[in-house]
Amino acid sequence: LGPDPDVLAAEEFEAKIRALSSFYSHVVGTASFAKDGGAVDSQLRVRSARGLRVVDASVIPYVPTAHTQAAVYVIAERASALVKDAWGLGSTQSCR
Repeated sequence: LGPDPDVLAAEEFEAKIRALSSFYSHVVGTASFAKDGGAVDSQLRVRSARGLRVVDASVIPYVPTAHTQAAVYVIAERASALVKDAWGLGSTQSCR
């Protein structure tokens, strides 16, 4: 449990809340996907690197208005289809 606003003075309560609070960010766009100038291509392959794909929120070019988890699931599903296609491991019709 945290500080009790009914026991502490307003200033002390605020100071305790500020000391105990932190924010969490969902970093996106550090290796963004873009047609021109992005770090990865449309196949999620890192430009100027061979055999490397990025499959996480860093390829999302803009911060989504919702939690990044759903977007990352979609990226991961698409990436698995891309890898399967690249290695000839079956049809990925459901992902297109």
